[in-house]
Amino acid sequence: MHFHLGRRKNETGQWTTTISAIKDSVDVTESMNMEVIHKITDCGGRKVLNVKGIFFEVPIGLTGVDGNLLAKLRFHKMGGKNTYFVNEYRTAFRQNDAENNGVVFSSHPLKMNQLIEVQIDRATTKFPYGLGVGITTNDPNELAIPDHMNSLKVGTWMYYDRRLFNNSTMIVKDIGRNIDELQRGDQIGIMVKKPGVLHIFINGNDMGPNMAGIPDNVYGVIELRGKTVQVSMIEKHAKLMHIM
Repeated sequence: MHFHLGRRKNETGQWTTTISAIKDSVDVTESMNMEVIHKITDCGGRKVLNVKGIFFEVPIGLTGVDGNLLAKLRFHKMGGKNTYFVNEYRTAFRQNDAENNGVVFSSHPLKMNQLIEVQIDRATTKFPYGLGVGITTNDPNELAIPDHMNSLKVGTWMYYDRRLFNNSTMIVKDIGRNIDELQRGDQIGIMVKKPGVLHIFINGNDMGPNMAGIPDNVYGVIELRGKTVQVSMIEKHAKLMHIM
């Protein structure tokens, strides 16, 4: 990757700064995209502008058979303090050096039999454990988003490693697969099947019912923690199950 930083006056006499980049690699494909995001933070009483450009590849499964982008579930605009969103809220990632504060939610409550599924786009070897997935009755607009979702004591069901937790208490010891082992390209999803039974899907495989009595109007939750850095929403297996 080659970067160029330039500074010049524009037509009105104001100084402007331009940043350009060229990526010349066999890894570049037609599905590559780029977005630039920025945040203004306080640092010792000063305002600091942080600018970050993100190169990403639109994951397999976002394009329908007609070639159009599938306008389905997106991430909620509210997320943990280390989370960012690109690809029109279809892709979420956290800063690579941050261990937690990577909680993100579905944009709206899930319907019964609606699968929320993500694909792992990027991972790091810095941590031995990976993401968490689950559901919550808490509205992201009204929630003080925690650094770790399993610290919530109300309305939350979360999968970590082999276990399922309800309001931070373990209720299932072994779901049959350790989700910490998932790598880049793997897919994981959550569904509440009628009449309120929680299921987890790994690479399209239903791992079986794990909890009954789940209420309506729950949000899907993905926790970007540990080695899981970036995920994207997909509908690959939802389409195969005819539940989109």
